[in-house]
Amino acid sequence: DSNKAGVPVGNSDTGLFLQEAYITYAVPSLTKLQFIAGKFVTSEGVEVVDTIANPNFSEGLLFTYADPVTHTGLKATYAFTDKVNAMVGVVNGWDLSTDNNSGKTIIWQVATTPTKQISWSFQGLYGPELADNKSERLSLDTVLGFNPTDKLSLNAQANWGQQTHDPNTANSTGIIGDGKTHWAGAGLWASY
Repeated sequence: DSNKAGVPVGNSDTGLFLQEAYITYAVPSLTKLQFIAGKFVTSEGVEVVDTIANPNFSEGLLFTYADPVTHTGLKATYAFTDKVNAMVGVVNGWDLSTDNNSGKTIIWQVATTPTKQISWSFQGLYGPELADNKSERLSLDTVLGFNPTDKLSLNAQANWGQQTHDPNTANSTGIIGDGKTHWAGAGLWASY
């Protein structure tokens, strides 16, 4: 399997995919602050790697085409209140266990659950994703959830992204490998 950039998902040539392996450190004097180091699933999107937890039988086009699956690196999470938390991290990139360049990717998320029925998050990433180290990928993702009853779950996701210095795209002067690629997508899920 590979994502839209042609990078093998999971960065494995053995057929073995390690979904997550990380350690968590909770700062004793700051109980709302945690550090997570290792390989972990992305915060982008509604759909997840564990198929049993997805709202549909199969994943939609946003899963792996507009969202990464995993990250390997370090992230910090902070719970401002029981309704608002944030995360920021430095990772090897989009579905890369071992980095393919000398740059790092920044990931972030702000999430809130203002009521028991409503949740909203805004997350994204920015950094070099291709081996040439001059291309930059930006992904902006937002998810809104509404659970009017214990059995009904409604979710909406919107994603926008771009890849600079795309090796398959020409710039305005016609030079191949120096253009920008954009994508945008949205999804709606209802589960009962």
